[in-house]
Amino acid sequence: MNDDKMMDDDESDVVGYTADSADHEESSSEAVAASVMAKVRARAQLSADIEAFLKAGGRVTQVDDNVRSDPPKKPDLNYGTSPI
Repeated sequence: MNDDKMMDDDESDVVGYTADSADHEESSSEAVAASVMAKVRARAQLSADIEAFLKAGGRVTQVDDNVRSDPPKKPDLNYGTSPI
């Protein structure tokens, strides 16, 4: 009789765990699916925007890796000259 009781407790723990984990897996997989779909839509929008840009006469140029839009500035020598 005790063995049956222990088996029932173990089974209920497993069933409860399985149900909880299944709910979590469903919500997790839904979130992943939504994320993947959002990325697919973003890529499609980006592709359409690039097509429209190129059809309107836009050009794409490749910039070298070592080119900076904001070159380094000469250090400012006024450090510590303001009054306290």
